[in-house]
Amino acid sequence: MTRPRVARPGLAAALGAALALAACRPPEGPQPIVYDREPCAHCRMLISEPRFAAQLVAQDGSVASFDDPGCLLAYLESREPRVRALWFHHDREDRWLPQEQVAFEELPHTPMGYGLGAVEAGSPGSLSLAEARARVAARPQRPPAGGRP
Repeated sequence: MTRPRVARPGLAAALGAALALAACRPPEGPQPIVYDREPCAHCRMLISEPRFAAQLVAQDGSVASFDDPGCLLAYLESREPRVRALWFHHDREDRWLPQEQVAFEELPHTPMGYGLGAVEAGSPGSLSLAEARARVAARPQRPPAGGRP
């Protein structure tokens, strides 16, 4: 003989709340980019070269992707978003670096001409995140592609 099931409305409500909270949590780590299809949040050009990709995760959990580390840094200056995390794709390795572990090497060519490639913090001759931001901020501003700020 089977026992009748006892309804537990409190349990169902708690489970529903837990699922809703999990769905609203900001992403952990960089999110996948659809290369050659997804536009840069700053310049609107398609993100084509993984080695120069960068991402910003805002406090609200939204994610903005960029085709050049300099585009992300220019976006920070122009938009002043509430940042939860910044991620930069390593210039020579297939991995991402969080803002706490990133530095930048100077390169002759990058997608938008900022001349920055992400490397491990402490790499010889590299610029810190603060130095790279100052360099991008000092650069004469060009309007993003399409003339939109």
